Amino acid sequence: MYLLDTHALIWFLSDDEKLSKSAMNSVCSENDVFVSVVSLWEIAIKKNIGKLRLDYTVGEIVDMCKEQRIGVLPIEFDALDGAGL
Repeated sequence: MYLLDTHALIWFLSDDEKLSKSAMNSVCSENDVFVSVVSLWEIAIKKNIGKLRLDYTVGEIVDMCKEQRIGVLPIEFDALDGAGL
């Protein structure tokens, strides 16, 4: 199972060379690849304040994740206890 962080997700979907070939191959060949909804939230915030330029909307990113069989994990309230919140 793989959990992509925000950068890895952007690099993967953009076919960016910043994501190593090994990592790219792992994401392409692994069946259990996920991204947190927090990463999508981060992308939306950074796009809205001008710190991130992407040609995709968050909705399009979600669609791209579905096409690539990347699951989107929700925030579980139990996880917040472990985060010290």
